[in-house]
Formats: sequence, C-alpha cells, structure tokens
Amino acid sequence: MPLEALLTFIGILIAAWAIARPVQRRSLDLFVPTWILPLACLVSLILIIIRDAPFGIPAPFGWPLAVVTYFLTLGAFMIPVLATIYCGLCWHRARLTNRNTAHVEQVFQAALREDEFDEVERILRKKGNQHSLEHLPASAASTLFHPTMVAKLVGSYSLIHLELLANMGFLTALENPLDAVSSVVRVLLRADVSPMRSAGHQPVSRERRWKVP
Repeated sequence: MPLEALLTFIGILIAAWAIARPVQRRSLDLFVPTWILPLACLVSLILIIIRDAPFGIPAPFGWPLAVVTYFLTLGAFMIPVLATIYCGLCWHRARLTNRNTAHVEQVFQAALREDEFDEVERILRKKGNQHSLEHLPASAASTLFHPTMVAKLVGSYSLIHLELLANMGFLTALENPLDAVSSVVRVLLRADVSPMRSAGHQPVSRERRWKVP
C-alpha cells in the first residue's frame, strides 16, 4: 500500500464518520473501540516508512529485499482492512456489556431527538442483551419507556416493549415498573396497530352474536 492509498483510506473513514447520523455515531461510539482504527493506521504508516525510507539497513536474517518489501506492503494494507472489519463486526454484534451498558442511554436520547428508533430496536433485540438490560441505569430505563419511543416502535409494528415487560428480571430491575407498564398500556390502547385494539375488534360469529349470557 503506498502512502497515498493510506491517506485515501483515512479520508474515507473520516467522510463515513461525517455523514453518519447522530444515532449511528452514538452507536459506533458505544460498540466500537475508538483506539483500534487510529492504531491500525499508525502501524500501517510505520510499515510504509520502513519500506520506503532510505535507511540503508539490510534485510534481517538474510532475506531477499523483495520478500521483505512484499510483506511490509501486505502488512501495511491488511492491518487497516482487518481493523475495519473487526470494528464492523463489533458494531454488528451490538453486545451490551458491564462497561457500555451505562452509556447506552446516549443512543436512546439521540433516537428521541432525531426521531429514529431502528437502532434502538436492533440493540434491544440482539441475542444476549436481554440480561444486560437488567443493569440499565434508572435514567436510561426511563428514556427507553418514553411515550414517544413506545408509540413510534408500536406504530412500526414492533412490540419490543411488551417483550421487555415479559422479562421479569428486567421488570423487577426497573426503578418504577408501574410507570413503564402504564406507558406501554396507554400507547397500546391508542395505537391503531395495537394487538389490544385488534383483539377488541375481532368479528363476532353469528352464533355468539345472539348468545345471551
């Protein structure tokens, strides 16, 4: 990889960060170690300098110079690429741990401000996160059950909040479970796509219609 290619790679990363939505940025900050990509680019730069700078140092162990140059070039290319793939996998897994659970509220608040809740649902539905949600800070749980967030997710045919309330470990960990239940029930009673309203408007058969209790 020449130096120009590395600079282009860094420019693409900066551009991708600049065009990301606020919710996506908070999510990346939450799940991706921020030191990996800068360190990978620094190591790649060092390898390029060692390859191209006229130090006059012979190749180690008597290796041919062409072989050393090849591996330095390969390393300068692969290290940033592998670091980017690893960061992408970290973001895709969206794994809540004891270290980042305390900061997940930033994603919830950004979702409320931007009126974008896809990332919130993705985090909540990821396998293994249900147990970590039991350790949410009280303020994060309050944000999660904000009426606007509940209404938007229910309106998109997502019943993730009902699934959360069905998790007794999460429900008992809430500071005020009654407020969370009340918020969800109020939205479900008003929402057109609510299963409660659907159940209330089920067609009645002719036999049941004339049946007197």
